[in-house]
Amino acid sequence: MRLLLHALSKLPLRWLHAIGACAGWLAYGLSATYRSRFQSNAQRAQISAAQIHTAIAHAGKTILELPRLWLGKRPTVAWDGLELIDSAHAEGRGIIFLTPHLGCFEVTAQAYAQRYHLGATAKATLGETVRTWRERFAKNRAQAAAIYDERFCRMWEFYLAAVELEFLHGSHMVFQLLLSTK
Repeated sequence: MRLLLHALSKLPLRWLHAIGACAGWLAYGLSATYRSRFQSNAQRAQISAAQIHTAIAHAGKTILELPRLWLGKRPTVAWDGLELIDSAHAEGRGIIFLTPHLGCFEVTAQAYAQRYHLGATAKATLGETVRTWRERFAKNRAQAAAIYDERFCRMWEFYLAAVELEFLHGSHMVFQLLLSTK
């Protein structure tokens, strides 16, 4: 397995994404449980068939990115809104980085650690926290739609529902990072 991960880490990202897209579809096709959960989440978020097809492929791409992130050359990060991060950090305020998938979590943590001190704590389950976030968002959905748009609201609901369901079924892992200046 280690040899396979090292070999994958050397491949160009576009190759990993191509292999990953196939792997995403393979997992979707072969696992009735995964397919059922995926379809349930997509229905709840009211996303289109085209978005569902894209998401299936991206799930596989995410997994195939990991060997490169863990063992390959570290990607370059260009922060958008770095002044906001610096300001919050300087004032001792908390920062929540919401990343679209696992690979982005890895890159965000690495990039933050290069700039600031990074301490990490793992939390076994955040199901209740995510449920609270989803419920609060539902209560304030109209305000969010006015600021962003309907598409954003559907995507955010899909994300929160998917994460909450994963926690309920025990097949999801997340890390909560405690970012500190000490």
